[in-house]
Amino acid sequence: MPRSPQRAAAAAATSLLLACGLAAAATTASGAPAPSPAAAAPGSQEAQSSPAGAPTGFVDLPARPVADDGAAHELTVHYRNTGTAARTVAPQVLVESPDAGPYLAPSDLRLERFDPATRTWAPMALGTQTGTLYTAIPAAGRRLAPGADLDVRYRLTVEPAGMSAARHAVVQPRIVLFGSAAA
Repeated sequence: MPRSPQRAAAAAATSLLLACGLAAAATTASGAPAPSPAAAAPGSQEAQSSPAGAPTGFVDLPARPVADDGAAHELTVHYRNTGTAARTVAPQVLVESPDAGPYLAPSDLRLERFDPATRTWAPMALGTQTGTLYTAIPAAGRRLAPGADLDVRYRLTVEPAGMSAARHAVVQPRIVLFGSAAA
């Protein structure tokens, strides 16, 4: 997955903030602070599974450096449908290596997704291409009503024995958009 100059600049800027790890609060696509996962009532998401089809766009959420301390760092991907029509969306997580390498391998880190129904963490498979690790785009997305929120919790662990690229890698969550905004 080739990186845009904007994404490369964001990766370089955020890699300087390594000491912050993933502790910074997630923000919405508009840049406003996202509510904490504890603040959202269970079932408050007005979302349901919907066949996704082909992606029509992406909304990049704020990038964060990846700490290679062997600790599990939680990350919440938050998206609000601010449109006037329902929208089918799905989260995707990218972990970008430095532009010049060395590149991360899927074995250098562990990504898990929280399942609110079972209250357990489930491991996620990661693909790799051109120095970027990524979760697959789901075959089914969530249909969000206007004003509805999508909150998905992840836990990311980079092994301290992982490649030195981990010290400069950046996690880039994004939302995959399906269909038109009017669909």
